[in-house]
Amino acid sequence: MKRHQVWSIVLAGGDGQRLRRLATDRSGRPIPKQFWEFDGQRSLLNATLDRMGPLVPRRRAVPVVARDHHRWWRTELQGVPHENVVVQPENRGTAAGVLLPLMRVVDHDRNAIVAVLPSDHWVRDGETLRRSVATACAAARDDDRRLILLGMEAADGDVEYGWIMPRSIGAPGLCAVDSFVEKPGREKCRELRRQGALINSMIIVARAATLLNMFYLAVPRLLWEFVKAHESDEGGGFDEVYEFLPRQDFSRDVLEPLADRLTVLPVPECGWTDVGTPERVARVRRADRHPLRVRRAAAGGSQGVSVER
Repeated sequence: MKRHQVWSIVLAGGDGQRLRRLATDRSGRPIPKQFWEFDGQRSLLNATLDRMGPLVPRRRAVPVVARDHHRWWRTELQGVPHENVVVQPENRGTAAGVLLPLMRVVDHDRNAIVAVLPSDHWVRDGETLRRSVATACAAARDDDRRLILLGMEAADGDVEYGWIMPRSIGAPGLCAVDSFVEKPGREKCRELRRQGALINSMIIVARAATLLNMFYLAVPRLLWEFVKAHESDEGGGFDEVYEFLPRQDFSRDVLEPLADRLTVLPVPECGWTDVGTPERVARVRRADRHPLRVRRAAAGGSQGVSVER
């Protein structure tokens, strides 16, 4: 019987230009937001790795980073095997940013279950999110056709998020994906919330082979170029490919054309935020002054518990 271990791909190659005034090191110098010690204790990147640690140990984490950020990630990725760190020559969009580390995972373990995790998320209740990722991993293990997106409940009308419309609105557990809506206006946001839409967290779980097949179906040229570069000199020939590679977005160019092959898992309230704009940072800071309370199932009923930060 094949053993399907869980690996993580951690997306940590962006620049975070919109947070340049806020994301600084301890000397006040601007840094890419994933290396920002958002809580004053550890970087967002390390918080992501730690959050998933009980499910995916660092020896099975594959961070994708930018070559230009070497001075930060070389000290941030303690405990991650050197051969797991994937260095992009330059940023050519999130499709390449997912595919390149995916090929590294397949080199290690062809039967892997893969959790794709952005490194710029802030989560107060990491245990709830981790349980949802584990649920998605179990679903992917049982069905090699599943690609599961984690959908977040909409707590506000942020028009910068992308949304997922489930086909079975209100159904518990996994739902088919009906459609995606990218960055709607405020009125459309209110309508989507009324209809039961979920925010697209871009946390994705699938078997590695399933995810590779999505690239084959949606962006075959990108996959072919990467396979050629990988086979030419054991993965070191990507500089030339990146010189002419068109910028492609993983959500728009890979997921949306194949929406009928996707499922979405609603995540219980966990205090999740994509720390991508100054406005979201301000909302997190305001919420920090009021401890989040969540509902958790307990024997004989449910109870409210304070979430430690």
